[in-house]
Amino acid sequence: MKLASKNTNSYCLQPNFSMAGLLIYGVDEIQVSKKKQDFIDAIVGPSGLEEMRLSTLNTPDLRRDTTLLSNSIKLQAFFPGKRCIVIDDATDSITKALEVGITEWQPDDSYFVITAQHLTPRSTLRKLCELSNKVQVAALYDNPPTEHELRAELNKYKFSSVEPDALEEIMTLGRSLNAIEFSQTLLKISLFKQEDLSPLNYRDVKKCAPFTIESSIQ
Repeated sequence: MKLASKNTNSYCLQPNFSMAGLLIYGVDEIQVSKKKQDFIDAIVGPSGLEEMRLSTLNTPDLRRDTTLLSNSIKLQAFFPGKRCIVIDDATDSITKALEVGITEWQPDDSYFVITAQHLTPRSTLRKLCELSNKVQVAALYDNPPTEHELRAELNKYKFSSVEPDALEEIMTLGRSLNAIEFSQTLLKISLFKQEDLSPLNYRDVKKCAPFTIESSIQ
């Protein structure tokens, strides 16, 4: 199932747990990596890796063994909680393995997130996911982030109040930095304001902005 571009960011932050997984594709590796990490964090949380609820499968293995994904999603971790399988740099060669995995998937199985570069409309992997009612598909294009996407990222940090001029500067940062740099900057701002309950203001943002951007918002 295709995700509308405007809904991609919010979906990665708050996925539908009745769906088996997510395919993210695009030529911007940083954007793809950021959305993938948001999805993983939403599924397994910060302790997922150490609790062995996060695992990785690679494309060559899936190509050789079409039952590998279907078997892997059934494995239980020692620790309780949702589990996630990551498949990076996917190609059409894993379509059969994914088809088997989707067919076998049940709500208590591991979720999966698949990343790929450009997938044409003829891609069998893309077609399978777009036609499935168990997989969401996020196509990322090399466009500036929308205000809706930037606000969704900002909302992750739950600032009590943001003054208009601070919001304007945050929007500027969001269009000047790549997705990972922007997220890191918002994290820095949230830590800076951790004990300060006053509204986030322009000066707060300026103090936390990367040096290369800071000079442009003085």
